[in-house]
Amino acid sequence: MLHLAINPFHSKWELFFKGLKYVVLDEVHTYRGVFGSHMAHVVRRLRRICNHWGANPQFIACSATIANPQKLAEELVGLPFRSVLESGAPHSGIHFMFLSPAESPYTEATWLFIQCVKAG
Repeated sequence: MLHLAINPFHSKWELFFKGLKYVVLDEVHTYRGVFGSHMAHVVRRLRRICNHWGANPQFIACSATIANPQKLAEELVGLPFRSVLESGAPHSGIHFMFLSPAESPYTEATWLFIQCVKAG
């Protein structure tokens, strides 16, 4: 969408760019190799267009499966990033249960589900 419709025709998106505050790049671990190089050029062009329209959006990059997400995000976008390595989302307690199913895994999963429902 950026490459084919928004960046080349950015004058038609003037109001959008003037109000742009955030750009989220998800699954950045997939932006490697030739595809990653292409994405870096598209994102950097997007940054120049934002600058043209007076916007300076915050870039947010997400990845859960890469050893050094900060370095990749910085190389991809051309801006400094700060890594957030721990979740701040609330969650309940965590329980681990190890099973060696004697029957079908589906039967065991159904039994386990029923036990959880009964326990509330």
